[in-house]
Amino acid sequence: MQQFIEKYPSASQYMDLADFHIWQVDVIRVRFISGFGKIFWLEHNEWQAYCA
Repeated sequence: MQQFIEKYPSASQYMDLADFHIWQVDVIRVRFISGFGKIFWLEHNEWQAYCA
């Protein structure tokens, strides 16, 4: 939580809220949708290549 506050100082007020949580999402694969007929799954190594 401290790293979040250091990056976004104005967000320190959220720490007082009982229902505020930080989640980590570990993506396994991505659904790619690029128009009609261009829908498919990208596995981790495939979409990571685009992010590099």
